[in-house]
Amino acid sequence: MSGANSPQGGLTRRSFLKTTGVVAGAAAVLGGSASTFAAVAAESPDQVNVEKKVTYCRGNCGANMCSFDVKVRDGKVILVEPRIHADSDPATKGRSKGCLRGMSMMQTLYNDRRVKYPLRRVEGSARGAGEWERISWDEALDEIVQKWGGYMAEFGPSSIVRWSIYGSTVMLNGSYGSWQRLCNTLGLSNFLPGADQAMMWTVNQLLGQLGVGCDGPSISNFANSIILWGGNPAECSPHEFRFIQDAQERGAKVTLIDPLITPTATKASQHIRLRPSTDTVLGMACAKYLIDNDMVDWEFQLKSSTAMYLVKLSDGKFLRDSDFGIEAEPNGMSNSSTGVAYVNDPAFIWDNAENKAVHVEAAKDPAFMGTFTVDVNGEQVQCTTALSLLYERVSEWTLERAAEVCDVAEQEIIDLANAMWNGPTVFALPNGLGHTTNSHTAYTAAMACAVLTGNFLKPGAGWSYCGVTSSMGWVPVSYYQHMIPPDSKPGPVYSSLKFPEIMEEGKYAGEDAIIKSVIVISANPLSNVPDRQAMLKAWNKVDFTVTVDPIMTETAQYSDLVLPAAQWLEEEDASVAMFTPYTPYGEKCVEPTFEHKSDFDIAKELGIKLGLEALYTQSYEEVINEMFHTSINALTGGEPTDITGELITRERLQQEKTIRVMPDEYYDPYFLLQDYRVSFYLENPIPINFYGETIDVDKEHLPYFEPPAEAWVETADEFKKNPLVEKYPLIYFQTHNRYRTHTTTGYNPWLLELQDGPVLHMNEQDAVARGLEDGNIVRVFNDRGFVVVKLRVDNAMRPGVVNLPHGWQADQFIAGHYQDLTSCMTHPFDCNDNYYDCLCEVERYEGGSE
Repeated sequence: MSGANSPQGGLTRRSFLKTTGVVAGAAAVLGGSASTFAAVAAESPDQVNVEKKVTYCRGNCGANMCSFDVKVRDGKVILVEPRIHADSDPATKGRSKGCLRGMSMMQTLYNDRRVKYPLRRVEGSARGAGEWERISWDEALDEIVQKWGGYMAEFGPSSIVRWSIYGSTVMLNGSYGSWQRLCNTLGLSNFLPGADQAMMWTVNQLLGQLGVGCDGPSISNFANSIILWGGNPAECSPHEFRFIQDAQERGAKVTLIDPLITPTATKASQHIRLRPSTDTVLGMACAKYLIDNDMVDWEFQLKSSTAMYLVKLSDGKFLRDSDFGIEAEPNGMSNSSTGVAYVNDPAFIWDNAENKAVHVEAAKDPAFMGTFTVDVNGEQVQCTTALSLLYERVSEWTLERAAEVCDVAEQEIIDLANAMWNGPTVFALPNGLGHTTNSHTAYTAAMACAVLTGNFLKPGAGWSYCGVTSSMGWVPVSYYQHMIPPDSKPGPVYSSLKFPEIMEEGKYAGEDAIIKSVIVISANPLSNVPDRQAMLKAWNKVDFTVTVDPIMTETAQYSDLVLPAAQWLEEEDASVAMFTPYTPYGEKCVEPTFEHKSDFDIAKELGIKLGLEALYTQSYEEVINEMFHTSINALTGGEPTDITGELITRERLQQEKTIRVMPDEYYDPYFLLQDYRVSFYLENPIPINFYGETIDVDKEHLPYFEPPAEAWVETADEFKKNPLVEKYPLIYFQTHNRYRTHTTTGYNPWLLELQDGPVLHMNEQDAVARGLEDGNIVRVFNDRGFVVVKLRVDNAMRPGVVNLPHGWQADQFIAGHYQDLTSCMTHPFDCNDNYYDCLCEVERYEGGSE
């Protein structure tokens, strides 16, 4: 229906959302309902007593930090909309961006699930029972001080663990900043989140940072090929996917590699719908094809990669000056993940003209492949090149064999290799690729292809998260993050996936590990971490649990003490300029409501009560200024400047709101790596818990394939199916979608209206085999647990795969919980959360007890 008789009255979708946004915001603020509509609709927020502020989205979607204009009336937020930057133009709109998640952030601010006051679990009630008593801030902080003091005295400060994740991307509040400084000063332990480590830990070792690539307009104007591998940016990163679409309209080829049909698949030029968890095989087969067909950028290898470096067969290390007794010297750089310092220690290659090992710059006729004997101070050392070792590793993956294992056509592999070669090519690999036990090897295989084809250091090429570089133009160095007393000793870092083992055994990596208290900040682990039943069992063995959050999350509901944190719009903060060419700056748009406090204020008040008065002599205002005064320009290493060279100050940001710090069409000009060269060969592979776990170093030098630990449902080539398939024949996915960033927007009423609750997506073939129909209530289960949801028959699913999209919490399921099915098994290299490495079965739900 449309026109005068339509319930929508002829409103466009955009005007409808804008109008209802104003109404919903006002209703939330004023405590009204539908009767508020007439009063609000009569006055546009642009007309009456409106103050304009600016903030940025901190939802950690991967293409985050979108800037928003915030309109405030009488101290209340009434509208949030994407900010059109001052240097906007018809082509880029000043890189303005945003999505429904960011535009609806006020629905978290004025949410009926806001934690309004400090709350303590009623003594004698069970965790999760929802029985609370309101207490004062002094009572809450005094209880923490009293309990923590006792634990630290008896068991040491490491018996208290901070559990945070990446959400709320800010420098003073949220996951890091103030809390990091307090906890590290006290010597508390930390839980290392397993989310996304398959990508982040691996890629940081290979590249020196999360991404080395180009900016959106560079993709739009120069990329000839875009490889989207294991992601769905059309839904999850629409702010950046638009640049990929621009490139496609110009003629670029977009190749998607994904077992499922997604909105991104409908836009791709080619969709390779491979068998789940065979991405490593696909990458290795492409690498073999590229080498066999001389589709290798040899000039790039000579100037910018380690492909021709000589590797000592005795220990797998590059042959360097230090092998000849020349002492290596630190060069001031280090790896952003491992912290391992880089040194000046030149490597050797083989020169065919001189028939000996020489430094790269001295070679007249470099050998890219072969095995050689080098005289090292009188010892004959056998060496080969890194490229020779790569080819040896991938040589078994012929087109025929790879096609069988991946369940694709041989021509699809050839097409993918050609797309890589016909550059400039962007390799866009987000976190979705890394959700099975051995999935970090998919990143190393893809990296080999990117290096072989030389797709770096030029416009329209590179490695990126969702299509754009993660390079940073402006880095505020937070006083509260880095100025930790020199005599403090931060506690150990535990993999969060080992939490059940620690609580059961009191050990971690063979060392004593006693946990008496856990404080959760900017995280919701009991909803998001795999193997929830095991996590709950461990959680209930902890003496004292505290959650600091704006919202009564699932984790907060199971805590002993809940502290009401301020929401983004209630505090001033900033962050690094990552995935955006503008300073991510957030004004304090409104005063905190009820008894909400910023993380800065909570940590400061707690620190003072714990006897750390000397560390907390500065006000919030003074620390914000300190943060700006100690900032750097990450591109130049000098003072923080904009693209014109003018200094960035807090005063400028307060006046101008956002400042451009990176130019359009930017691309990374070098690698932050040892020798400033990129490598597909990990000379020194380091496991993420490098003081605990052990790895097979020989394997980890290069990509290799092993099936997932559980989710392998068919025999392919020599890889036999998991016998558990006879009982649980379906692979269980939890993909992301446009309405949710984990559980950050999980209780957002606007976004909930656009969804049909948690639903299980299943191919029609699988549904018919089980006598199921669309709309049935079904039970999804395995030996670890179950969840009850509505069924959606969806032929976008590959047969044998079901999908229950990510981001829900316990009280949103009919029964059970979707994380009760997943497992906390992980690989020692990355300690990664492996949500897709899971088998299940589905049946009609008949109700009753479970």
